[in-house]
Amino acid sequence: MAKTSTKSTYKVLVVSDDKFDAEEVIRLIRMPLLKIEHALNDQKAIEQFDRNPFDLIVLSHSDVSIAHSFYMNFLMQSKKALDYPHQVILMCDGKEISSAYKLCKEQYLDDYVVYKPLYDVYGAKFSLEKSIERLDLINYKTLIENRIKKILSQMEDIKFLIKEQSNNIKQEESSAVDKSDELEVIIKQGFEHLKSKISDSDIAKEHKDSLSQQCDEIKKTTVDEGLEQHKKEIEKLGQSWMDEMLGQFKDEPEEIKEETEVKVLIVEDELVNQKVMSLILTEEGFITKVASDGEEGYLLIKKWQPDVVLMDIRMPKMNGLKVVKKLKESGNLGEVIIIMLTAHSEKVVVNECLKSGASDFIVKPAKRDVLLERINHFLELRG
Repeated sequence: MAKTSTKSTYKVLVVSDDKFDAEEVIRLIRMPLLKIEHALNDQKAIEQFDRNPFDLIVLSHSDVSIAHSFYMNFLMQSKKALDYPHQVILMCDGKEISSAYKLCKEQYLDDYVVYKPLYDVYGAKFSLEKSIERLDLINYKTLIENRIKKILSQMEDIKFLIKEQSNNIKQEESSAVDKSDELEVIIKQGFEHLKSKISDSDIAKEHKDSLSQQCDEIKKTTVDEGLEQHKKEIEKLGQSWMDEMLGQFKDEPEEIKEETEVKVLIVEDELVNQKVMSLILTEEGFITKVASDGEEGYLLIKKWQPDVVLMDIRMPKMNGLKVVKKLKESGNLGEVIIIMLTAHSEKVVVNECLKSGASDFIVKPAKRDVLLERINHFLELRG
């Protein structure tokens, strides 16, 4: 084991949602001085740790996101997690390296090892030794406090998102009922108008009663049933379908609304951040689109020509600074307002943002008032 080790034995807890994977990982990481146990249930893993704390936790779940969720839950529920120093190693599939790397880079977890499709024995041994060394060196309290702050921040963002979506659903349901009633009135009025026209025509005078009776039968078997079907379709297909149907029955075409809204492109690889910023901006009347990496963002800026771009710095494929520099060099930057999104506010990072051609920067997570104030400020300057 590592030379800096201060214990004779280190306790390891392997947590997995698959018995075969857990057994395979235990077999592969078995080393002298390691006492290994395993748990196939999240709650049991927490109970095991609280009963007899472990030095190392090895996560071997079927998906990186499941492993991350378990550890977030573990930190919030365990009675001893905050007081007992431990390291967390993630075992991941080769296809999930970028996600695993990101979790470790942002200090949610401590290290990761690829064990599918080919197990990296030397990488695992090196990771275990380094984790044991870190146990004696890190400021454990600060590390865990930072992790919990991030988790709480994510939970607040998710709560906000759920609340907004719930409000939108309620509004859409109410609107659907109103539109359905409006459609029913329009169709019935149209049918009665048609019936009166037939009754008043010269051709129909002789057979007025017969035609009237036929109209009533058609109304009963076709129109009423059709209206019921329309209501079901409205509930199924939503607001866009209703608008289209109503447009077909209105006497006069709707006035075409001139699009004057500001277009904002959000280039951000974190799904929660995408959703939160998009909701905030949409509520304020902005038109939004989202790109999940630098390359996609670069292409959308050229094609869609947004007024404002919210650009994350650290992203897969191409980071935000490179995207801005590339736009500047190719002459596609134009008058677009670029506001960088960064997890840091160090002077070096800020200077790099401004040198690249960005207008300003915002430290994540972006607060609603700060986000809107920065965007509106630069839109006013641009005129």
